[in-house]
Amino acid sequence: MSNSETKLRQEEALEQISYLKKIIEGTRIRAATGYPFLFIWGVIWIIGFGAGTWVKGWKYGLVWGVLNLTGLTITYIVRYMRRNLSKNTLIMKQLGRLNWILAVASILFFTFFLIPLGERILSLYWPFWVGVIYIVNSVFIGKQLAIFGLLLIAESLLAFIIPMPYFYYWLSLCGVTFIMTGFIFMKQAKTHE
Repeated sequence: MSNSETKLRQEEALEQISYLKKIIEGTRIRAATGYPFLFIWGVIWIIGFGAGTWVKGWKYGLVWGVLNLTGLTITYIVRYMRRNLSKNTLIMKQLGRLNWILAVASILFFTFFLIPLGERILSLYWPFWVGVIYIVNSVFIGKQLAIFGLLLIAESLLAFIIPMPYFYYWLSLCGVTFIMTGFIFMKQAKTHE
């Protein structure tokens, strides 16, 4: 291989690396524009886990059912209102599919294996899984998401040693973690507007 061919291949490789960097940066910016959803679900988690201190049994599940329906409705409305803000990139579509697969897997595991284990284990399960999803997404979106994913996992694991009724207050911190992530993403989105 001649010097000119080697140089040409190096230039092509640098162009491809530059292109990949642009795609990854676009994905980070696109993900950052989703900050309102983190605020919505952060508040819902704070209310939901906080309700565990005064609502017991099947009524606690009902509270979560109402909160989830409310959250999904608000999420849909906000998503509809923001539909023209940014284009979906290929990586965002792939990331969306990955998140759906992880969500379905976690729901199936929850439904078939965890329901008999009781309210405490059920309450710990979702912050743990969302932390795992954050970490998986951090590969494309950035290290901040990995840090908050690890924080969610740590919060859920530490909750094992928290006595009742403080257990639910502790898990409310998971909602605060969502909101903190939302503020970081909002700052990133605003700097790229």
